[in-house]
Amino acid sequence: MVPITSELEIAEIEEATSHPFETINQHLHSALELFSDRTNPNYPNSVKEAMSAVESISRIILANRNVTLGAALRELEESGVALHGA
Repeated sequence: MVPITSELEIAEIEEATSHPFETINQHLHSALELFSDRTNPNYPNSVKEAMSAVESISRIILANRNVTLGAALRELEESGVALHGA
């Protein structure tokens, strides 16, 4: 983990946390709050919240409220969406 200090990184975070879908905003704000707590950072739960945001947008894209993240990523890949290997 490294400090987020560049203007570009900060701008990207601000843009990501102003998503038009409130569920995604909630997950991203929680992830940021857990990550940036200077006295007691909670990185594992920060990652979980970020992944929940990805799962939420996947559900919106696929119009399937019950799809899990793994299934959603497979379905997106099968439909031609290029996903980064990481």
